[in-house]
Amino acid sequence: QKEEQQHGEAIFNYMQSMGMYNPQ
Repeated sequence: QKEEQQHGEAIFNYMQSMGMYNPQ
């Protein structure tokens, strides 16, 4: 589960860096 959580966090950071993440 720990590795999966890190993977999810990496995806989140990637989405933010690509500007595809919108908090709204």
